[in-house]
Amino acid sequence: MVNNDLWVSRYQRLKKRPINEVISFFLKTIIKTPKIILNSKDISYNLDSILLDDIDNKNVLIVTKKNVDKNFYFNSLDRKLVENYKKRFSEIIDHVIAKAEKYKKGEFSLLGNDIQFENWHKVNEVRWPSEASSKKINYYGNKRKGDIKLIWELNRMQYLPILGKAYLITKDEKYAKSILSHISSWIDQNAYLKGVNWMEGIEAAIRMYSWIFAYYFILDSKSLNPCLNNKILKSIYQHGQFIREFNSDKWIVNNNHIISELSALILIGLSFPQFKKSEKWVNFAIKKLKKEVDKQVFDDGFLWEHSTGYHKFVAELLASAVILLKKNNYQIPEIILYKLQNMFECLNYISMINGKIPLIGDEDQASVVKLGFESYDDVSDSLAIGTILFKRDDFFISKDSESVFWFFNGEKKYEKNHLEVESTFKIFKDSGYCLFKTNNSYLLYITTSQNDGYLHAGHRHLDMLSIVYEQNREYFIVDPGTYTYFADDNIRNKFRGISMHNNITIDGQNPTDLSGLFEMSPRPKAKIIEHGTYSNDFKYVWASHNGYDPITHNRIVIQIPEGFIVYDFIKGDSKNHEFVSHVHLHPDVNILRKNDRSVVLKKNNETVFIKSDKKITEEESYYSPGYGQKIKNKTLKIAANNSSYENCFYILRDVESQEKLNFDINKFRNKVVNY
Repeated sequence: MVNNDLWVSRYQRLKKRPINEVISFFLKTIIKTPKIILNSKDISYNLDSILLDDIDNKNVLIVTKKNVDKNFYFNSLDRKLVENYKKRFSEIIDHVIAKAEKYKKGEFSLLGNDIQFENWHKVNEVRWPSEASSKKINYYGNKRKGDIKLIWELNRMQYLPILGKAYLITKDEKYAKSILSHISSWIDQNAYLKGVNWMEGIEAAIRMYSWIFAYYFILDSKSLNPCLNNKILKSIYQHGQFIREFNSDKWIVNNNHIISELSALILIGLSFPQFKKSEKWVNFAIKKLKKEVDKQVFDDGFLWEHSTGYHKFVAELLASAVILLKKNNYQIPEIILYKLQNMFECLNYISMINGKIPLIGDEDQASVVKLGFESYDDVSDSLAIGTILFKRDDFFISKDSESVFWFFNGEKKYEKNHLEVESTFKIFKDSGYCLFKTNNSYLLYITTSQNDGYLHAGHRHLDMLSIVYEQNREYFIVDPGTYTYFADDNIRNKFRGISMHNNITIDGQNPTDLSGLFEMSPRPKAKIIEHGTYSNDFKYVWASHNGYDPITHNRIVIQIPEGFIVYDFIKGDSKNHEFVSHVHLHPDVNILRKNDRSVVLKKNNETVFIKSDKKITEEESYYSPGYGQKIKNKTLKIAANNSSYENCFYILRDVESQEKLNFDINKFRNKVVNY
């Protein structure tokens, strides 16, 4: 029976893609997809002989222990490593144990949802198929069961490394038994290529990071008997074969999925060299990664997907692969090292004064492996890894890093850097990010990719010409986030629409059709027109976007000693329109009304003064601090009805700053804009 809803949803997704990408999808996905008969020997991969012929299956565990120093990031059999960990991270040991106890009981918090584990196909009363062919399960369209991200998140099993650390700290077999029980039951309940958990290579890839890290944490456990050991290794091999045969090479320009898959192949191949195909997988992954990194990472260092969260995720994926390849003395293509270092530089640049990155575009809390408890937007761990990999002493690191400890076998090759933030004015010419940063203020001006060939990024929002603002570690003007991908189409598109960003809407409409969830058509383009310094003191960036063609929105952001000026001007089409400028505030910001054209914002001990040439009103809206989470916040609105629009709004560091203003916007307009 044909699942019409599935094919309709696929068609809706494809029709908004560039034609060259659709052709690539057809050729690579339909024609080149491996044709596999489910019950043949090919599908089982003859699992009893997946290891090298000269290794007796019963002795695999011994072989793994002998090679642990070479194969993996850390050697959990080294007691000095364990003692060093307990000493360096003593303040979180109790937290590790407490979390492990909850996980042992099947109590998880996933993407804003607290759940009690029942089985690998059910979350919050929603049960997903376990017997159907994975390729026939639809999670788009009217017949979907709910947000598939929840069940996928559960099956990533990213809690396992915490259980592994609890075992390593205490040597209590109950934690090892819990890990082995969870993995064993997963294998029993998830027949190969059947059900929701064999749908996407990225899910298999992240699951492998969780399993393999947990496995190496419990190497000396008595509970890891030969029978369980072989059962797990066979499934790891099967995951590797799945990732290799069904890698996400669908498009001319692919996304983070294939990076995760290739990184996982390297992890599997190097962690278990006794597998017959390990060397082939590693060599394939290196060769393919070289091409993917070159295509997916701009020369300015940013990932093409226009998402700061996915940029961080991909940088960590690549770093995890590079570290293990270096440890095993593999030659790493220069383009990977060059662009990865650029990616870390970007994270360092766009990190706010509080050490976190603003979450621009989509985010789904994606992590490579969860070793600590840092928040998703905290980049200190990432930058610590970059510091060691590339011998950089200029990256901002605010705390000791658990990721560094485990990825580099307990070595500490850096000191905590409490660096003073250097004043920065930087334009990322390919991705369109424009950064103004001082030791007490931070403004990121977002345009979008400056290359027409990358405007179809699936994780892009309508954030052309939007801004975010932080002052003295307090986040004031925010990007409202993502909230969901699949749970509700209307809410999904509301959060990625233009009115949910710090931008201007015309007649209350989006400038494009967002009905595809990960597509938009036509694709609005923003252009950085000019940037530089005015009168030797004032940095500025002028950009525009054509989403409301033939109407063009121009916005100039100017950095002044007292803060920033955001100058908007829109040349109309001689018709009357409703123009509304939106300024979204962090939920913890209190609004103290000053008058109709100015407001005082208060957050903890920080004050920001906003003033405008036009009347300011406020309304309730929503802010999503993480996937699946939604909090009420306030939005400032500046509205006008006319055939054109012109306004300045000022973001000043305090109320007194308005008295110090020494900037003539009219002179600037006449000299720079000539309008």
